[in-house]
Amino acid sequence: MARVKYSDKLFERLLKGVETGNVDIVDRTAIILDNYEFMRFGVGKTSDILKIIRAFSGEESMYVWKLLIDRIYEVTDIFHGSNAVISHLLPKILARPISNLSRKLEQIKDRSDYKYFERMKKKIIKLLWLSLDQNILENARSDYEKFMSDIYVDTKDIEIGSTILSIGVSRKKLEGFDAVSRILLDANVSNKKKEMAKSSLGFMCDKDSIEATSRFALSDKIKSEDGMDVLISLASNFCSKGYIKDEVIKNIESLKKIKTLGKLEKFLKIYIANFNYTHEAIGAVNFLDNHGITIKERNFREIISSVHDKATHLNRDSENVKKYLSEILEK
Repeated sequence: MARVKYSDKLFERLLKGVETGNVDIVDRTAIILDNYEFMRFGVGKTSDILKIIRAFSGEESMYVWKLLIDRIYEVTDIFHGSNAVISHLLPKILARPISNLSRKLEQIKDRSDYKYFERMKKKIIKLLWLSLDQNILENARSDYEKFMSDIYVDTKDIEIGSTILSIGVSRKKLEGFDAVSRILLDANVSNKKKEMAKSSLGFMCDKDSIEATSRFALSDKIKSEDGMDVLISLASNFCSKGYIKDEVIKNIESLKKIKTLGKLEKFLKIYIANFNYTHEAIGAVNFLDNHGITIKERNFREIISSVHDKATHLNRDSENVKKYLSEILEK
């Protein structure tokens, strides 16, 4: 499909039109798709995608949101954690659009829209959490308090319930870790509540809590497969990327003893893919290999290719993204 590369002036005029509601849905769709493809192939800027996200903050069409949300998540996953300034400012530009989408989700009537956003709900909650959305933080606080009391009623959707609970646990830091780990070790707690407790450890964000969670996950206090589930979730969250790298080095002897090889492999793939540059990822693979943990050749090629693409993107656009965010948000 042919794509249209706009001049800077036309692009700015179109975004102004989006903000004032004067661009129809066909053109709004084209703005997103064209600029996203140009960014992917290195002829467009990530800052243009951020400008689009900002301009589309008040978007009403769920069809347009279907195009936006995955792309917002992808850009966030690449850039959050790559640079201290970007990690601080990026969530601020997400706050209004993601909060707007969250409110609109409560009004969905179309069945296909409902099914699509149900699949995306966990990603949306993670973006709400990252952008410090007050509603999601209040829900997380409330769910945490209920979870720790006898009045808590198990949720029907354990994945979504666990994700919201995770935010509450994370914000309590070591206190949250201590409370949840005690539940996991309590023989009188229901399996469903234990499953939610296990899942909730995956959002820990501060260094001390991540260190405690990693140690706990690799200890003989819980089943090996449950511990690996915790580490997989931990490695997959936005804010633990830097810390989890240190935990692998510190806990390498414990990792060598893991018998659930499928889950170990899944964790290590995520861990290596979290590196921003190819030489770092190769160094991590060599470190594992030197300690007797070998990455399959096919997986190695796949991961290194992915990191190479991310590194290319970061090298090309990081300074531009940092400059744009700083100019917009630190005026």
